[in-house]
Amino acid sequence: MIKKTVIIIFFVVSTLAFWQVFFSESKKINVANTIDSSASSISNNRIEQVQSGADTKDAHGITDEDRQNLVDWHEDDVTKSKIEHQDYATYDDNMLEQLIKNGDVRAMKVLALRYLELLKNEQNPENVLIYNEKHNELVQKTILYGDRQLLTSMPGLNREVRKLLSPNLTDEEKLDTVTTILAHYEFMAMRGSLADKYDQQRMFFNVYQHLGLPTSLSEADKNQVRMKAHKIYDELEQKRIELGLGAFDNSIPESARKAYEIQKQRYLSEMGPLAIE
Repeated sequence: MIKKTVIIIFFVVSTLAFWQVFFSESKKINVANTIDSSASSISNNRIEQVQSGADTKDAHGITDEDRQNLVDWHEDDVTKSKIEHQDYATYDDNMLEQLIKNGDVRAMKVLALRYLELLKNEQNPENVLIYNEKHNELVQKTILYGDRQLLTSMPGLNREVRKLLSPNLTDEEKLDTVTTILAHYEFMAMRGSLADKYDQQRMFFNVYQHLGLPTSLSEADKNQVRMKAHKIYDELEQKRIELGLGAFDNSIPESARKAYEIQKQRYLSEMGPLAIE
């Protein structure tokens, strides 16, 4: 039983490692490209307008100021807490643990990814389970402390994906598992990380299509997803409040809101009856 569990964990960890790298980069690229999609096609006339102080606006109503604001927001929201920060890479685990006790979110993320690296190379089944548990605890802690960078690694989400891989699920159980997975993506959207929702849902149906996932969702299914997402949100926010951290801050700048609206239209068009508004 332990061996089977370890194999499933290893599969999910391998997928997780890929998604974490892919989405940490693609999220920045996708949003930035969305808001900057017309930059390369600005005509000489429009360049003259910029030089003369007139703000240019593309077909989506996105201005040069919006583009700059988006870049600044990503610098502030992601880069300042970049996991590969040079100083933190030199700290040993004990130092990171001390920082974590003081609520240092960057230390939580650095140590979480160290355990993920250990997981990828570990052969001892008992150690795999230990490292997986420690990784999950740290990821959960970063989420409780309000960080949005590791939302795609939510432990609850990974548990549901492992469940989906079981060959013994009934159709009813499979649909329940799918709606719970989608609820985690909705939670990400509620936290202001809409790019994660759009990208993760699209990737989920592509990667696990061979498992016989539904090709459409009824309105009742979508309502289940929303209800489960609110439950996840409420439970995590309550834990934040108990820690003295207050309610979640889900704010995003107006420039990101505009970019997400463009992504939303693409998402609705591509996902069709699977899309959840």
